[in-house]
Amino acid sequence: MSCKDLDKISKMQPMPRFPLSLSSLTFTGELDPQEMECLLKFPVTLKNLGIEIVFETDNRSVHELPTILYKLLKKHSPTLEKLSIDICLPNYDGELEWKFPVFPALKRLRICNYSELHNLEWNLKRAAGQEILQ
Repeated sequence: MSCKDLDKISKMQPMPRFPLSLSSLTFTGELDPQEMECLLKFPVTLKNLGIEIVFETDNRSVHELPTILYKLLKKHSPTLEKLSIDICLPNYDGELEWKFPVFPALKRLRICNYSELHNLEWNLKRAAGQEILQ
């Protein structure tokens, strides 16, 4: 799905219904945090998620991106088997702290542009089921 389509969907009220059989989604292009937040409204949990976005860093809400990404990943983390992340923040030289939840079903992980995600924390599960940060 193009981020332009996601932008249009995010402005629709009420949000259109998606088939409950939807299990895979990839979105590409320019995106802002509000458009990305639209993905939290999808009523299904995904098995495959691809995120290939360029985020315009002149946008004052760039600092919201890690939190929204975490919420999105947390929502889908129980069912995600494949995750691909490619985030580009052109001309942004600040530091953002990225956190990833536990992915109990994850079989394949791909992270591109690691330089954009250099300050990264993973939640790990203890045997007792409590989450810890590493």
